[in-house]
Amino acid sequence: MMLFVYSSSPLWEISTGGTRVYIKQVASVPTVNEYESAVRKVLKSFPCDTSILSPAVLHDISQDEDGKWNLKNVATAGQPILSSLMKSVCRICQRFTIMYGSTEVLTLTYQVCERGVDYPDFLVGKPLPGVEIKVVDENGSMLKRGERGEAYVRSPSTFKGYLNDDKSTAGALTEDGWYRTDDSAIMLEDGSIIIEGRRSECLLRSGSRFITMSVAQIQVALKQHVPYQRCCCRSSASGRTVPNHLLCNNSTPAGGVRRQRSTKGISVRSEWAYRESLSRN
Repeated sequence: MMLFVYSSSPLWEISTGGTRVYIKQVASVPTVNEYESAVRKVLKSFPCDTSILSPAVLHDISQDEDGKWNLKNVATAGQPILSSLMKSVCRICQRFTIMYGSTEVLTLTYQVCERGVDYPDFLVGKPLPGVEIKVVDENGSMLKRGERGEAYVRSPSTFKGYLNDDKSTAGALTEDGWYRTDDSAIMLEDGSIIIEGRRSECLLRSGSRFITMSVAQIQVALKQHVPYQRCCCRSSASGRTVPNHLLCNNSTPAGGVRRQRSTKGISVRSEWAYRESLSRN
C-alpha cells in the first residue's frame, strides 16, 4: 500500500505499515499550476493507490482523459466540493471520501461517494460517532433541518482553547462546550451536513449578513470554467456575484469568446478583463 499526501501526521503509515510519498520542498513551487504538475508527476511515477488531495488537484487529474491512475482510495477536505467534481473523481478511483473538520475539533464528518450516485453540492456527510453538530441562527438558537445557519459542533476531541488568547477562546467556545465553526451549514432531513464555506468570508448584500455566495463556492465553481491564479468579483444588477477580472495561468485562453455559463448562481461571463496583476485590496 502506498500513500501520497501533501501534509498530515505519520499515523497512517504507522497503523497500516504502508509507504508514504512526499513532494520535496513544496514551499518552493511558485504557482498552483506547477504544484498540480508536481502532484501529477508523483502519481504517475509511483504506484500510489491511496491519496489525500486538494479539490484543485482533484479537478485537474479527474479531467485528464489520457491519465492512467493507480488510485483506489482518494480523500479530500478543506474546501466545498461540487457534485460534478464528486462524479468526476469517482470515475478515476474506487472509493472517494470527503471529510470535514478543523484543527480545533479534528475530523467531524465523512462522506463516501459512490459511482453513479447524485449528491448535493458541498455535502460532507453525517457526524462521526461521538460528534454532535447543530445548525443555529444569529442568536445561537437551533434551526430546523433544511435551514441555513452556522454549524456548532461538540465532540470529545474539541480543543480547550487558544494558547494565551482568552478573548479568542471565549469567542470560539460556548459555555456548554460547543465550538462555533464560522461555517455556513444546512442539515438535511437524513442528518447529513452541507458546508458552504466560511460565514466571515461570505459576500454581503445591502450591508446585511444574508449569505449570497461564499468565496470558496466561487473558487470551486470558477475552476471548472477558467484556469486562473487570482480573481476579483463584482455584484451584477441582479444581485448575483459575477467574477469580473481574472489573472490567468496563461495568456487569454484559445478558442475566442467563451459562452456564458452559470453554476449555482455564479454567472461566468462571456467576456473577461485579463490582467497581468491584480490588487489584493
